Amino acid sequence: MAPDRVDRASGKVVNRKFFSTGQEIFVEGDPSDHAFFVQNGAVLLSARTPSGIIPHSTVREKQVFGEMALLDEKRRAFTATAIIDTTCIIIMRQEFKSKLENTDPLVKALLRGLARNLSQIDYTPTWDEFKRRENLDLEADKGAEVEVRRE
Repeated sequence: MAPDRVDRASGKVVNRKFFSTGQEIFVEGDPSDHAFFVQNGAVLLSARTPSGIIPHSTVREKQVFGEMALLDEKRRAFTATAIIDTTCIIIMRQEFKSKLENTDPLVKALLRGLARNLSQIDYTPTWDEFKRRENLDLEADKGAEVEVRRE
């Protein structure tokens, strides 16, 4: 884990965490109270089924994943795995909510509506659709691109 650093603009401590290639960041069904901003690296979001791992999306630098944890208290919908060495900034729900306290009520309502709508989407692509959409050229067999380790 990289050391925490003080953000020059806000003066607040920024919590960073390092994940090595293949390391699970969280698992489908885990409790959630924080999101992740990918500072560098890449993360595979996937679902586990009896027939194997089904990819959902790839999250790259300057993108966020696990963001539903900031808006609701539901369990994780996907498993997140670092597909290369990755450093993330951790965004805690309580910190996010405190930033929203002074936000316009309309903006808050829009966020709640978006969160509700996103949580109702139930689409997982096939491996071929996923590789095409993510511009991946992976030859390995269904989910074997990364050796997954659970710590």
